[in-house]
Amino acid sequence: MSSAPPDGPLGRRFHTLGFRLTAGYAVLFLASVLALFALAYVLLAGSLRQRDRAAIAAEMSELVGDYAQGGLPAVREEAREHAETAGGLPLLIRLDTRNGPALLLPERAWDGFDTSVLTTAPPGSWTFVPALDGEAPLEVYTHALGDTSLQIGASTAPRAEVLERFRTTFVLILLPVLLLGLLGGALFARRALTPVRALAAAVLAITHTGRFAERVPEHGTGDELDALVHLFNGMLDRVQILIRGMRDALDNVAHDLRTPLTRLRSSAEQALQSDHDPAVLTEALSDALEESEAVLRVLDALMDVAEAEAGTIRLARTRLDLAALVDDVVDLYAVVADEKGVRLCWQRPASVPIEADAPRLRQALANLVDNAVKYTPPGGTVTVEAGIEKAEAVVSVRDTGIGLSAEEQSRIWERLYRGDRSRSERGLGLGLSLVKAIVEAHGGRVVGEDAIGEGATFTIRLPLGQAQ
Repeated sequence: MSSAPPDGPLGRRFHTLGFRLTAGYAVLFLASVLALFALAYVLLAGSLRQRDRAAIAAEMSELVGDYAQGGLPAVREEAREHAETAGGLPLLIRLDTRNGPALLLPERAWDGFDTSVLTTAPPGSWTFVPALDGEAPLEVYTHALGDTSLQIGASTAPRAEVLERFRTTFVLILLPVLLLGLLGGALFARRALTPVRALAAAVLAITHTGRFAERVPEHGTGDELDALVHLFNGMLDRVQILIRGMRDALDNVAHDLRTPLTRLRSSAEQALQSDHDPAVLTEALSDALEESEAVLRVLDALMDVAEAEAGTIRLARTRLDLAALVDDVVDLYAVVADEKGVRLCWQRPASVPIEADAPRLRQALANLVDNAVKYTPPGGTVTVEAGIEKAEAVVSVRDTGIGLSAEEQSRIWERLYRGDRSRSERGLGLGLSLVKAIVEAHGGRVVGEDAIGEGATFTIRLPLGQAQ
């Protein structure tokens, strides 16, 4: 269950993406600094320990050489001299003969440590000797000289002091580092969210004004946010085009529906003013039915296109002859073509067997032939051909009409689109979009080719046999 952000400006600020980015950057920056400090601390501690052990090892090597030359007395003598003249790191030397008291040099330097742990230290080992007062311990190396244990150690206090200073220095610079991290995070968040804020400003401007001319500036950085801005601007371009097209389409719908509705109203008014003359009433009802059928055809076409584009169109497929189906369509428009003075030619093949929904496919073919006859001037020709090409059933409708412009060729399949040169003809611009939807529902495709001034050719290709 989600909880709402706290009320008030401060609570809202804590829940903003900018605050989270700033805090995240600061935490990451601080974590990196802590990791670097830990690494430097470990390296420094290791280096100091290595230095101390190197000094102990050098002294041990010198005393072992004295033992090889003069025996234990020479070692004792050299140890006393070192205890009296030692400079640099103070070294503590212990000789344990196991037959008497151990020799401690310098004597008083060992007083504050528990040397009992050294009696059991094995040769070649490093041993920490704790201080009795809880201070820094000794680090002692043990070496065997016959029956005698030679042990040399040094206090860890100097290196502990260095490490303590290092820790103190880090604590002192931690606050400035944290402030630097927050400042860097704020700058990073501000820079990163600039395109997002620009997007939000554009959306607000569009929401408040209703104008889709707003665009977000593109900086050309090539990053993901710049790509998002580019896509957003492209989406706005597309939306603006769609809205313009929708407005044009609604204008067309209003224009084409206004005529039958006006006629229907006129027929009703005439009937009311006819003094109940049966002949006038019958004619008015007939006209009203005809105009209402025109309105229903428009609405049915809109529903058919929407259903087909949504992929929910239901097809009742049967085995049929495409050539016979084209026969019916050509016969239907032969009279219309003759009345307009257009020659309608039909080159019929023997047979083109397919499986399809006959009424739907007849509707698509009728739309193509109707458009061809409608936009071909008197004296022109409309040619319909059918056949089989590369395991496909093919029907083409070619006319010598007004043709299409390059822009119209890319938009003729859009619902409710009508080219500028077709405005004088009645229609909603649903014909070709319905043709495309029906053909694609049968698993086929339809293409339009045009040479301006020489008419256009529309070709339907359907799979033979069972359509997919």
